[in-house]
Amino acid sequence: IVGLGIIAFCCMMGEGAMSDWSTNYMKHIVSIPIHQQAFGLIGFAAMMTVGRLFGDKGRERFGDRMMMLSGAFLSLLGMVFILSLLHPYIVIFGFGLVGLGLSNIVPIVYSLAGSFPGIKPGVGIAMSTTIGYSGFMMGPPVIGFIADATDLRLALGLIGLLFIIMTMLVLRFKSA
Repeated sequence: IVGLGIIAFCCMMGEGAMSDWSTNYMKHIVSIPIHQQAFGLIGFAAMMTVGRLFGDKGRERFGDRMMMLSGAFLSLLGMVFILSLLHPYIVIFGFGLVGLGLSNIVPIVYSLAGSFPGIKPGVGIAMSTTIGYSGFMMGPPVIGFIADATDLRLALGLIGLLFIIMTMLVLRFKSA
């Protein structure tokens, strides 16, 4: 359960960071005009929505492990685009990949936590949710603190590091 919670933590810290810092990143790092600065957030939210709409079909077809693994890899690839290639369209595409990648990880984690052998469903979900939501609540302020001390690009690199950890944990995950 703790491992699932850490996967949720990494994922939700990424969600919080993308939601709260993508527009600021587009403004200060990518330096695009004001009327385009929200496109990173739009790309992230739109692809998160698309992923959630089709996630159950993906779970049926590919299974939980493959869905989480592909999501983790897409999120990581999106962060590479966001952090390394500062062309506006590539960064927007990167935010979209992060949204698509993260879209199904937390719902799958909560589903697995609720059906974990030997643990009551409510307890499993409560444990993984508590760990996961702490990432969502901690993420944006931690990113802001690091960005204030260094810069936003480096601060979002922390999210890339968390996505590497998430990917490694998902690789260790065994399908039921």
